[in-house]
Amino acid sequence: MKFVEHDNVVVNLDNVTSIMFEYSKIIFNMNYGISLNSNINKIIPDYVYFYDITAGEIERIRNILYDNGWITLQYSDNSNRWVNPKNISFIKYETRNSKQGIKYRVIVNLCSSVSLNNDIFARTSDAVYYDFVDIQDFNDAKEYLKDKLDV
Repeated sequence: MKFVEHDNVVVNLDNVTSIMFEYSKIIFNMNYGISLNSNINKIIPDYVYFYDITAGEIERIRNILYDNGWITLQYSDNSNRWVNPKNISFIKYETRNSKQGIKYRVIVNLCSSVSLNNDIFARTSDAVYYDFVDIQDFNDAKEYLKDKLDV
């Protein structure tokens, strides 16, 4: 087991499916769902946040993820998502036509359930999406994943 800590919060990385880095914030997507009991009944993954993270702390956590075999693809210019390979159920590669042209997508489905369309009884798996506009970046991502996951 590997733990990370910030500002009196300790997270067990074995129970995290994916992590989003955004500027000085880290969002840990947990591998279990919680129920939202507001106007809708919905199951979503639980989240843990680290706020006001320094660049040094971000680099330290990224190094822990890298050293423990997590995978990452660039999510945007200012953030990226890391996925725990122990929580991947399957990966799907898609090519779609859109109004903006051809889009390429890598869908990493995770082993945690979420509600579909605000219906607590309609379930699907949680997923991380990576979109690409360039075919070479898309193909590079596919090769990276095959190599990293030993496919």
